Amino acid sequence: MSQAVSTSANTQHMVQYIDPTSSNDQLYLLLLASPFLFYTVLWFVPSLWVSVIGSAQPSDTMAQVAHVLKLVQGYVLYSLCKDHYLMPGQWIEELGQTTVICSVFLLVLGQYLNVSVYNALGTNGVYYGVRFGIDVPWCDDFPYNVSWLKHPQYVGSIMSVIAAIPLIQLPLTWYVLVRCGVSMVCPWFATGLSVRLIF
Repeated sequence: MSQAVSTSANTQHMVQYIDPTSSNDQLYLLLLASPFLFYTVLWFVPSLWVSVIGSAQPSDTMAQVAHVLKLVQGYVLYSLCKDHYLMPGQWIEELGQTTVICSVFLLVLGQYLNVSVYNALGTNGVYYGVRFGIDVPWCDDFPYNVSWLKHPQYVGSIMSVIAAIPLIQLPLTWYVLVRCGVSMVCPWFATGLSVRLIF
């Protein structure tokens, strides 16, 4: 992976950029994008998924595959950050108290929103049950009863990624890639769901 010049040795890894000619970077790009590609195919061609899994419950099976893909993303992030990863005991010394407090707050709030979405919608609601012909009732429970919070699951996910940048020392250009992937793909999924995009 190529690396640009930095003025500080402590932040040098934060300016790593993506080398499109590197086979490692190409693989990382593909693996990071794999959940988004998976979600896009299932949203637009749900019948393909139903035919592939046969008699299995489509939303449950989709959830299982999605969790595996998240583990793959986690491995990629670990690979990108392992040489400069900060242990929690190093956070305040290396990042400063304000950065740590803000990052942990964003991470906890983001994950709280994600868990709340799962509790409110259930597996069928979160994993495209409506696209698989499953009756998914409209949800007005928290967090969907907060009028100004248009899309709590995506907001929670983006909060979590923002929080991870300093905490796991995620290189900025790789963060931009992940963030752009989320913001480009998410609008396609909003149609027909009890979620409304804020971007």
